[in-house]
Amino acid sequence: MEKIRITESAESLPKIDYPSYPMTVRAGVREFRYFDGKDGSDDDSDLISLIRKEKSAEIDFYSSQSPLVFRKIHSLTDIFLSDSASKIDAVLRELVKNAEKENVAFLAHRIGLIPSREHHPALDFVGKVLQEKMRNADTGLPILYQFPETLVRVKITIRDSEMHFEITNSGDITPENREIIRRRIDLGLDVAHLDTRQEYEMKVYDGIRDIIRELFSREYGEDRFEEFWKAAFEEEFDDWWRMSPYFMLLAAGTHSSFYPYFADAFMQLRQAYKRIEKPDEPRYSAGMGYIQCAFMVEANRTLLGTYGKVNVPESLNDKTVAGFFIGLPKMEPIF
Repeated sequence: MEKIRITESAESLPKIDYPSYPMTVRAGVREFRYFDGKDGSDDDSDLISLIRKEKSAEIDFYSSQSPLVFRKIHSLTDIFLSDSASKIDAVLRELVKNAEKENVAFLAHRIGLIPSREHHPALDFVGKVLQEKMRNADTGLPILYQFPETLVRVKITIRDSEMHFEITNSGDITPENREIIRRRIDLGLDVAHLDTRQEYEMKVYDGIRDIIRELFSREYGEDRFEEFWKAAFEEEFDDWWRMSPYFMLLAAGTHSSFYPYFADAFMQLRQAYKRIEKPDEPRYSAGMGYIQCAFMVEANRTLLGTYGKVNVPESLNDKTVAGFFIGLPKMEPIF
């Protein structure tokens, strides 16, 4: 741990030059640097040609707070498959946000700002770091740049007729967290499968009651599920779902997505779980990120025009690598 003094005031700090929201794009052996407020469009023709040749691009950045970052990621994504960036945007943003939070936690632990046991820094604290407001009081350097190797890398690659996204951040993921994420990816897939079947089958509540209950009990356990439900809701499980707008619309012959109602109940259960099981923890993950990502990739086949999958994060050389891929339409050449 490298203890340093921190300030949020820019007054009386040493005047230093440092890049604001630096961003590097690599294709082959070439590097292209971009800065906030300047897209570097003069280089883009060379960059596009290289990406088409290499079928790969790596984007490094410290913070995605600047609109430049995702604007550039979108433009590179559309090089590989036109009009695909907007369709995978929410999934990519969720995984990048996770990577940024992990990096901030890694930084904060390394310089002694938060205890090592505290895995989730406050969102306000994360925002201040990513916006360069938290600074080293002795050097004036934003702590965002205290350790230059602690950045986010997004790698986009075409291989085996698929477009792969890998998002890398500092720090190892524990086997326990990998297993939690794996379960939540499976949960998101199964919610998507139910949603898709319901579009055609339109089953009323009693026809899929056991399926819905099993989706929740996976996360909260069949033996204690009722305890958490009663702590979160005034109505019984069956009454809450029978009277939900989802099933009322189905009864009227209108299909809507099951996911928003599932997510609402899941998050209320999550809050009840925290009150009962983790009352002393100041912050607790909502737990919906990977469920939502897996759901979106699986449920939006009609938008993507193909298949896809969200990967379980892996540890590699003191880094965590997350990601997903989508298959490319076989009938349309990419380049």
